[in-house]
Amino acid sequence: MFNQNLEKEKAKIAAKLLPELLESRRTKNEIASILGVSERSARAFVSNAAKKIPILSHSRAIGYKKFENDEDIDNAIATVMESRSRRRELLEREKPLLKALKQRGIQL
Repeated sequence: MFNQNLEKEKAKIAAKLLPELLESRRTKNEIASILGVSERSARAFVSNAAKKIPILSHSRAIGYKKFENDEDIDNAIATVMESRSRRRELLEREKPLLKALKQRGIQL
């Protein structure tokens, strides 16, 4: 059974704990275990935190880490470049869908 208040409380706790937890590189499994949540929830909490604090996450490194110092610059650049690449890929994937919708008189 889904308890919305409990989930909101977990999200608040995660928001407070993640900046400190991510001073060291942590996997989603570690974060989920520490917070007592599913991997999906852990990813969602990290995603929300990344909108407020700089979080490093890219394919050449396992897990997540907060961007804190000059030693993290290469990882920050890699994170931004992968994010931009994913954004371009998503825009390309939209084009055929938008074209098909437009042919049916739907403009988004």
